[in-house]
Amino acid sequence: MSGGAEIAVVSDYASWRGAARGLVARGVHPSVVVFREAGDTQGTLPGFGDAAPPASAHDEAIAADAIRVPRKFAELAEIVARHRDPVRWALLYRVLYRIVHENRRLLEDAADEDVRLVSVMRR
Repeated sequence: MSGGAEIAVVSDYASWRGAARGLVARGVHPSVVVFREAGDTQGTLPGFGDAAPPASAHDEAIAADAIRVPRKFAELAEIVARHRDPVRWALLYRVLYRIVHENRRLLEDAADEDVRLVSVMRR
């Protein structure tokens, strides 16, 4: 993806999950992804491409095989998805990416800034 990807999320966990699984399976770094609420009429950020197409059935199959996350993350993500702050989608993706590509035990690190933020949103 040149420049970045803008992902429209229909304000629910299932929508975010479908997009995030395809992105993380392809190794798309969180720094090049912008999540926005579907129907958000604000303009896109300069330098970012058009909305990325939804994950295909093929992407979902790859993602299902390639991505294994702790149950704790899945449960946490479903709760945080209900939070009203629109940054929740980017935060959840960043944590997902880090769990899959950097540290499977990330959620055990209470001193990590992202872990603290999702814990606050969980409440």
